[in-house]
Amino acid sequence: MKSLIAILAGLALSSGCVSNNPPRLNEFRDISNQVYILDVNDCSNKAGQYYRVLKKQGYSAKVIIIQEPDKLRPHAIVQISKDGKDYFADPTFVIYGTEPNEMYLTPIHLRDVTEKELEEDPEYQKFSNFK
Repeated sequence: MKSLIAILAGLALSSGCVSNNPPRLNEFRDISNQVYILDVNDCSNKAGQYYRVLKKQGYSAKVIIIQEPDKLRPHAIVQISKDGKDYFADPTFVIYGTEPNEMYLTPIHLRDVTEKELEEDPEYQKFSNFK
């Protein structure tokens, strides 16, 4: 799995990801490095944690769901709006960029996650005390 992550990160960095780092880089790395026992909803847990860090620091951010056409399961990432431009951070696969289709090398569909959905996610509740 780690080799897949490294390949995805390398491909993403070479194909449209921004070269600068995501906001709150240390927290982004800490969240990315966390290992969950479930290994099922890690993306929503990590995206939710990163979202909370950004909101506490005053960033305009939201959790969004991406759906690749050939995948059954959706994937949660964070959208950050800054200076009129949108950035996308994926703390699960450690990818950051401006074009999700290029980051994941496939056309994807985006859907906003509401604050209520995030709060009601029982898996998120287990990890919501991240400091």
